[in-house]
Amino acid sequence: MNIIRFISRRYLFSKKHVSLISVLTGISIGGITIGTALLIIILSVFNGFFDVIRGYLLSFDPDIRVESAEGNSMLLDSEKMNRLRDLEEVVTVAPYIEGKVMLALRNGSNEVITVRGIHPESNPVFLELRGERSGQDYGLAVRDGKPGTVVSEVLVNRYRLEPGDEFALLSPTGMRRALTQFSSPRVSRFEVRGTYDMHQLVEGEIVYIDLRAAQ
Repeated sequence: MNIIRFISRRYLFSKKHVSLISVLTGISIGGITIGTALLIIILSVFNGFFDVIRGYLLSFDPDIRVESAEGNSMLLDSEKMNRLRDLEEVVTVAPYIEGKVMLALRNGSNEVITVRGIHPESNPVFLELRGERSGQDYGLAVRDGKPGTVVSEVLVNRYRLEPGDEFALLSPTGMRRALTQFSSPRVSRFEVRGTYDMHQLVEGEIVYIDLRAAQ
């Protein structure tokens, strides 16, 4: 006979009388069961929130971003990019340019937005956006003298933009030069080629343009 099972059975399932030890044992087992269940539920909820937040962040940003520690820009090194592509853990490598600009519309509306210059063929986020809405023209190349852009639906609804509409982008450097040198700022005009709708946790709207136009 297994002495451990015998003692456990006498403790838990004694039919002769309800002793104080049996009551305390039941309370202890119930408390441990409830506490363990609550811990499992809370951890499951937090893991679910973590997956949702991570999905929102990764839908907007890649897993790793390489930036310059000395300034706002860095030279594009093709050799280093090829070495990164050769790593087994790396899915894709894509250069980009990002910065704040002033968006100016013909109706006089102005807003500071974030512009991200990309290579449409190599940027995974842009490829995913284009794949979700294959019916739209997401071309960012220069057409009829104007480069294309893809804007968020928030900006489209706010300013009632439509494909084919134009707006101007002014860089902070150009506006600063206009104020200090009393000259007209350099204005770049873009044509709306498509829209996107993406859940994101960062503040501000992203406007996608071609990498060369961003430069």
